[in-house]
Amino acid sequence: MATRVFLSSMALLCVTLAVFPRPVMPGTFAQDFIDYKTFQMNMIVDKVGGNEAAMCELLKTCNSTNPNCSREACKPSLEEVVQNGFSPAYPFIYVSNNTDCPGQDPSSNGTCHFMLFNFGKSFVRSPTTTDTGSIATAADMCAQRKLDEVFKNVSTPEDFTRVFFGSATGTWRVYPGLDEADCGGYETRFRNWYIASTSVPKAVMVLIDVGASMINKDKFGGDVFLETAKSATRELLRTLAPSDSVNIIAFNSINATQFLFPPVTAQERPNSSQNYPEYTELQAKLDELKPDQTHFEASNITAAIDKALENFDYIKRPDALKVIVVLTDGRFAEGSVILPTASLAAAKTKLFVYDVSPTAKNLTASFTTKLCKIGGSFINIYRDVKNPLYAMESFYSFTATLHHRLMNTLADFTYKLDEFSRFNETVLMASKPAFRADGSLIGVAGISIYRHMLKDNLDEIRTIVNQQQAGRKFDARTMVLGPANCTIQVK
Repeated sequence: MATRVFLSSMALLCVTLAVFPRPVMPGTFAQDFIDYKTFQMNMIVDKVGGNEAAMCELLKTCNSTNPNCSREACKPSLEEVVQNGFSPAYPFIYVSNNTDCPGQDPSSNGTCHFMLFNFGKSFVRSPTTTDTGSIATAADMCAQRKLDEVFKNVSTPEDFTRVFFGSATGTWRVYPGLDEADCGGYETRFRNWYIASTSVPKAVMVLIDVGASMINKDKFGGDVFLETAKSATRELLRTLAPSDSVNIIAFNSINATQFLFPPVTAQERPNSSQNYPEYTELQAKLDELKPDQTHFEASNITAAIDKALENFDYIKRPDALKVIVVLTDGRFAEGSVILPTASLAAAKTKLFVYDVSPTAKNLTASFTTKLCKIGGSFINIYRDVKNPLYAMESFYSFTATLHHRLMNTLADFTYKLDEFSRFNETVLMASKPAFRADGSLIGVAGISIYRHMLKDNLDEIRTIVNQQQAGRKFDARTMVLGPANCTIQVK
């Protein structure tokens, strides 16, 4: 996968923080509140993009001697340990006006009323599903530390909230900083607010190559290619939005076998820590999947795509985006491939082919021409397979862009509880995606909204948000796919 980190010295735009005045917002409290949170979200997203554009300059100031580098929420710095033994040595503030943890004794230190927040800087959490050793992840942590300049305008001890940014790499930055016991378990890309800002209604068919060559692994001792594809599929399932449909199809040179009939519908869940019972049977069949060691010809992608197109006929939402995600070692693409381009175009289906192997493929001109004609993609993701969701960034950028075109300057408001730091009174999450200049997804910014902030106006806020979204319904039947949507990246 192409890494968007440039370490050469270049003349880049240096983005400085503009101090935005609080806008004048006539109308009801509910409308004013929505307008102001939307204003804040757009300010944060603009800063995310500015940090990304200034990446090269910002990387120069991030090193082991810089005290302003990012702080892992679960790992105090050596300086903090030396200075204070075991507890934070940063300039913390007791949030004594915290009304979001009712029923606890405010006189007892350590309760929610007296949580220690660092209003000097944001803290970072990195899940086990990301790759903290990659250049992209490290560079992202470095550049987005400058978000603190905006975060400090949004949250103060007197006007407390949590403001955050979830990166497409999987890292999560939150302000004000707070020590956490578990960093590896918080995956932003599985969270309701992140999914809400990067999704449109869709049906996803995951095609997994189980041909004989998928038993191979790279010379550096990584996973067998099929295991890499299975891991990526498991994580992709957890990023689907409620009402999305999904099925898995295994294919080799002679068969294309779908796991279930009909496809499964993703269910709504109050928060992202709950299980996914609707995927139980899919997961079981996925776990059992083995490479075919009987037939050694290249796998038949045509039969697999035909099977996927048949599955779309059973999707009850005609307006849903149709997506085919292929996980393969790419061997099939080096020979004669018959793509059912007419059927794919008629169904307005977006095709992503992801090559998990380290070997660059010699794609035929006929294959690439047909693939680009329907706006498809062939991308080698070997470099980032340790972080599968980031490796499949093109898929999430595509859906997030479609969502963003619907919402434009509006923010998303998620009503489901999806808290991350021991609060139990979060009732809303405001969120919005941020993009690079080339249209690829950087991540999603957000603000927690607590019950006491709404002054009994939650119902009116829900009504206004629903009205704003009315008429902004996605309909894939109006979508046009062509060469402009095509990406070919073989190594």
